[in-house]
Amino acid sequence: MPERIVHLSRGLGAGGSYRGEALRRVVLRLGRALAAVLDARGQNELVDAAARSDVLSELEATVDDLSRLVRGAARRLLGSDPAEIRVLTDGGSLSALVERAVSSGVPADPEALELAIRTLVAELPAALGSAAAAVLTRIQTLPLAAASDVFPIPLERRKAQLPDWLLPHRTIGAFYVLRALGSGGASSVFLARRSEERNNPRAEGFALKVPDYDPTTARSLSEQEFLQLFREEAGALLSLPQHPNLARFVTFDVGARPKPILVMELIRGPSLDRLIRNRSLTIERVLGYLDGILCGLEAMHNVGIAHLDLKPSNVILRDGDTPVLVDFGLSGRHLRPGCGSMHYCAPEVLGVAPERGTTSPLPADIYAFGCTAFEALTAELLFDGPDEMVIVNAHVNHDGWPPALTALAHVPHTRQIANVLAACLRHDARNRPTVRQVRKALHDLAHDLRGHPWPLAAPAVRRAVGMAMPTIPEHPHRT
Repeated sequence: MPERIVHLSRGLGAGGSYRGEALRRVVLRLGRALAAVLDARGQNELVDAAARSDVLSELEATVDDLSRLVRGAARRLLGSDPAEIRVLTDGGSLSALVERAVSSGVPADPEALELAIRTLVAELPAALGSAAAAVLTRIQTLPLAAASDVFPIPLERRKAQLPDWLLPHRTIGAFYVLRALGSGGASSVFLARRSEERNNPRAEGFALKVPDYDPTTARSLSEQEFLQLFREEAGALLSLPQHPNLARFVTFDVGARPKPILVMELIRGPSLDRLIRNRSLTIERVLGYLDGILCGLEAMHNVGIAHLDLKPSNVILRDGDTPVLVDFGLSGRHLRPGCGSMHYCAPEVLGVAPERGTTSPLPADIYAFGCTAFEALTAELLFDGPDEMVIVNAHVNHDGWPPALTALAHVPHTRQIANVLAACLRHDARNRPTVRQVRKALHDLAHDLRGHPWPLAAPAVRRAVGMAMPTIPEHPHRT
């Protein structure tokens, strides 16, 4: 069945449009993720980083991307939004249930698994949803741990996740790399264990930041200058105090081979992004998470360091409760090429800043927080579009009030929170509030927001998001 979905993807996107190509890619990812579920010999291979990858988290992200495309098509073609009749549940996500079962050694409740599967596939087109559900029900029949045998994990699947310079030994200094976590802004981050504990599934995991001298960086810096900048930024990160809302820094090994590494604590738990996708939040929980995010940012800003890639997927809920900022692959005291993620990028990160504007990177975090807070409160992206150029234009050209935020301001009980977020989005970075000011403003508004249903102002915001989505020609290369 997954093979049929992969085959289906090959026939999509033939018209050359951006949306067609986006649909082709996400359907291909869906087919491959379901194939990985069929290949698994135990539930641990679906969530264990030491296996192929975090299969179920990738599957959930793929389903979310596909459901976004479906909702966007419904808005454009039918003038309606399937999300308005979405059935919300308080059950845990499929990946969280399986991960909990594997770590505890206690199988998940079959009814909870069935509910999680139904919830996951509910937003897919009927045929794809039925196919996905048929494959995912296999999880209930799998043992928690795959039996030991002589069958290796195919090496080619690992090569796709790791750079050539790391293979075949997969070691950096005293650490063994399990998989890539992310890259950008002239660095990559990997999940690793200490080399002597590489085969121990219960060993502590670490996040390793490694410099990545790519062609974009080479345009502005020599390799020697680049490595010196990495050492300076890594040293700055090590100056951060221990804080409950920040991942702990372990060590900086400038002599590690083949590259120097910055070693950080690995936080286990669901991401804020996952909780938003699973619709398993309340306003009270969101307000608590946002306050924790601001606490972590304040600790960083107090020593002059910006995170520079703040977004819901980089906020992990330690033990499902305490928000912790992770993925410091872009963090430092300077704005650099590649900082930030497209949906959360401040104008100055994109190269647009007023004359004699601030060179501090800290206000870029405030802008990203405004985007993140809007998404956490409304379950909708503040800036979105059919391609990156449209999203860049939205960041650069808005007048301080993007359409979705304007819609939030027109609802009486969310007007004040919209004003706070608008202040975070000011084009001139010098006019944005500080972390402490934002935290105080949210604290003052919390009492009035508590008790309101989550997501906030959902129908009005979704209508604004749909209206703001621009149309693009089916053949954008033609004029």
